[in-house]
Amino acid sequence: VSPHAPEKDLTPFGDCPGYSDLRAALDDLRPEALVVAAPAAVQAEVVRMAIAGGVPVLVEKPVSRSDVELASLCEQAEAARAKVMPAHNASFAPGLSELRGAVGDAEWLEYQWTRSP
Repeated sequence: VSPHAPEKDLTPFGDCPGYSDLRAALDDLRPEALVVAAPAAVQAEVVRMAIAGGVPVLVEKPVSRSDVELASLCEQAEAARAKVMPAHNASFAPGLSELRGAVGDAEWLEYQWTRSP
């Protein structure tokens, strides 16, 4: 979905048609999940639309532009019992390069980032 692309540039991707309107795409496609990778200025609104449509969301950070906006999103998600997950690219997280250096290229090592509710 791209609100800025001319209709002629909204080419299908596989079996998925191009859209310039997210609400229309959500209504037409009824996706099982939505990945939001948009400019910070519009991410919260996109997440709100997905929550309202009952679509689980994986949203890249920053999720919102302010703590107030984030708190409002959390309230909406909790009220709807929606699944909203922030995506964090931990590849460049502090300490990870030191950990990799300490253990080397151990094939047995798997990195997992978790946080309890």
